[in-house]
Amino acid sequence: ADVELPAELAAADLVICQTGCISHDAYWRVKAHCKRHGTPCVFVDTPSRSAFERALEQGAASAGAESPG
Repeated sequence: ADVELPAELAAADLVICQTGCISHDAYWRVKAHCKRHGTPCVFVDTPSRSAFERALEQGAASAGAESPG
């Protein structure tokens, strides 16, 4: 059965997800959802401040690349 993703994910402008904290199924559902909706999605391997900061920078760059102008 297809499980609905939380409304928060549907409303997100950027998704940052730690890969070690989710199942393979959840990983692919999040990735597919983001691709379908044009939402920048960044996966990080380690739970650290520097990894989070890099993910924010990468997500901001992805969002900027998708914006016209």
